[in-house]
Amino acid sequence: ISIIANMTIKDPKTSNKSSKKLKAVNNKVKSPTVELTNDSSIGSKKSAATLKYFDDDYLKFIWPKKVRRSPLINRGYYLRYQAVKHKLRQFVKGSATEKVNIISVGAGFDTLVFNIFSRIFDEDENDGLSKKLANFIEFDFPDVVDRKLNGLKEQYQEMHQNLEKNKSSEEFHYDILGEDLQDLVSFEKKLVEIAGKTDSFFQNHTLILAEVSTTYMEPTSVDNLLKFLSQKFKFLTYFSYEQVQPYNKYGQVMLNHFNKIKAPLKAINHYPTESAIAKRFENIGFNNISVVKLSEFFNDQNIFNVEELDRISSIEVFDEETELYLKMAHYVLIWVSNFGEEKSTYSSTNPMKIVKKETDNENIKIPAIRILGNIINRYGFTLGKATKIDQNIYQIEISGGFGAIPEKTDHTRENLPILKLQLDTKNPEKSCLLSSRIADCCDSVDSLFGHYML
Repeated sequence: ISIIANMTIKDPKTSNKSSKKLKAVNNKVKSPTVELTNDSSIGSKKSAATLKYFDDDYLKFIWPKKVRRSPLINRGYYLRYQAVKHKLRQFVKGSATEKVNIISVGAGFDTLVFNIFSRIFDEDENDGLSKKLANFIEFDFPDVVDRKLNGLKEQYQEMHQNLEKNKSSEEFHYDILGEDLQDLVSFEKKLVEIAGKTDSFFQNHTLILAEVSTTYMEPTSVDNLLKFLSQKFKFLTYFSYEQVQPYNKYGQVMLNHFNKIKAPLKAINHYPTESAIAKRFENIGFNNISVVKLSEFFNDQNIFNVEELDRISSIEVFDEETELYLKMAHYVLIWVSNFGEEKSTYSSTNPMKIVKKETDNENIKIPAIRILGNIINRYGFTLGKATKIDQNIYQIEISGGFGAIPEKTDHTRENLPILKLQLDTKNPEKSCLLSSRIADCCDSVDSLFGHYML
């Protein structure tokens, strides 16, 4: 099942040996409901890539079906893609060895390896990931591996042409393996087999990539797996993108969704907050720990500058900013290593950070404030341009959207007044409603589930 040295794929029509190898070797694991999360995920990535939220020339080979998801889902997968891209570049810059390995657990139909091979993730053309990578290994359920390999075989000719056109000048070893990650004896045998095909495998700085995968495993099994890997690899870094905050309203809806599709999140109740996650990895034995909310990552203006935000805003109409921030508040980026400086950093339990908006080239820092208390619910509204009235004082209008007003208990788009707000960035509690027949002042923040201006 390997594609080795410059990603040479043997044409199954001319190679019986290749066809024989395209069989997963371990059939112990059967979890069709968790496997189906792969189909949903790759479809969502295909939707976002088709609209050019990001470039991926290989998804069409892995998932030929046409897919169109909602703008909110597309934005979510765009952020997920950016998080992986940023962390891969961070990995290369901080690599402890000349050559590196990537082991993707629960890889599914991911096309990351092909994009690395095509230099999509190279920030420095002379010292990028495609030049440093020695081994890229994928593990997943045997059935998922079989389906992925069959898809690659069916699309062989076009796939081969695309790879030849975009390939880097470097060579690296690529394996796809069907394996039960809870069976550490069998898993170790696979790693030893790989080490026999390549130089310095266990000595290379190795990244374990778990993109919403280990969260479906029993926490003790994940802990045992990471302890084992930390002992095998002298320089090990683990990156995971997974859910947090299960006890508020949004968290409950999120949990119910995964329970409904019979793919429950098994770690989230054991480690519900960033601090609990950080403590977990300290106990496993990692000494360099970072747990950051997706919302905090999104606030990094070096990654999401004005030009990039303008670009994605032009792709499709999007009026679900509040829902997007709620989603980002319930996902974290976990980055831990078993070497280097001993430190532990994590986001605060408050999921909403200061949000920066630009007006006349001046940054206005406005904490998320609850605008109208319990008097009116307004969603999907439009914000007018902020006008500076005095030092730290701005006025802004809200119009459109839908919501409920005292005269009506149901949600409506009709007869919603234009609201004029005065925002005090120094004393948010003094921010108030200037003109409306509905209310005259707003409350300070005391809950994630108030109604926010972002």
